[in-house]
Amino acid sequence: MPDEVPRARLSTVPRADSDEPRRRDERLAAGERDVDGLSPAAQSWLTLRESRTSDEDAQFHGSTGPRPWRTWSVSALETYIGCPFKFYAQHILRLDEEPDDEEVMDPRRQGQFVHEVFEQFFREWQDAGHREITPANLDVARERFAAVVDAALSRVSEGEAPLERTRLLGSPAAAGLGEAVLRMEAERPVSVVARLLEHQLDGAFTIQTGAGPREVRLRGKADRIDLLEDGTFRLIDYKLGWPPDRGKALQLPIYGICAQQRLDYQGRSWTLGEAVYLAFKGPKRVVPLFSNDAGRAETLTRAQQRVADTLDAIASGEFPPAPDDVYRCETCSFAAVCRKDYVGDI
Repeated sequence: MPDEVPRARLSTVPRADSDEPRRRDERLAAGERDVDGLSPAAQSWLTLRESRTSDEDAQFHGSTGPRPWRTWSVSALETYIGCPFKFYAQHILRLDEEPDDEEVMDPRRQGQFVHEVFEQFFREWQDAGHREITPANLDVARERFAAVVDAALSRVSEGEAPLERTRLLGSPAAAGLGEAVLRMEAERPVSVVARLLEHQLDGAFTIQTGAGPREVRLRGKADRIDLLEDGTFRLIDYKLGWPPDRGKALQLPIYGICAQQRLDYQGRSWTLGEAVYLAFKGPKRVVPLFSNDAGRAETLTRAQQRVADTLDAIASGEFPPAPDDVYRCETCSFAAVCRKDYVGDI
């Protein structure tokens, strides 16, 4: 194949000009119209072929034309940043993803299970009259968390239960995600006023962009918001895998922006003080979104601009197969309908 020549490291030699007349197919390939001697049927076919849309047209490269504005979830916008075509297949075409083995929980169901466990634990913790977790009551919290986990595992298959128990409660070799969650709070000095679990954020919000303030409609669900006595709130996102690239992530910073504008607990306004990922994979279980005021401002500013740019790209109908990492294609559920040839060799 001609396109394999560079990879094979073969040399090329320009074809010398010749005075010999070119064949008709060569002239047609060069774009020269030559109908002399063609039958009516052949002339009709040539006219049809010449009238076809150029393969350089935008519609062959992921463009659908303008689309109506609508409310998007922040997680959907993250999908677009990861790959616009995957967003198109999943959220515009609404194609079904390839089913997983029903005997084993897929990552989505694993995530739902872990979120349900933490939500149940903190509801029971608060219903029992507790507020923050401290070094003094840490053992009590551990016992209650283990009881919640064991009760939840009764709904999981025998093959999956030991794995999920180890993930949450740990093993002699490593602490579980539950220990990271409890110790993280026990090490924080500011008392908790209240917790908002699986908190919905939906509606019109104002974001700051390079072109000035802008109103956008978004929806999302924050895993956990801790309201603290000093008037700040701590935003927490549970991750079964590695924490996302903080330079690309949207959910945690944008939920922080939205929560600041929408929270009105006890008639008070609340300011984002801390945002962290609690991740099962990676060298650290607790990964902060920012470490100081300067990092906080930069992170939130960039995230708001990414939201604006992503919404504009969706509204203009731009959905090229352009993953931010081509290795995403190896596990993508929509590979069968994707024009990966535009991405390169996958």
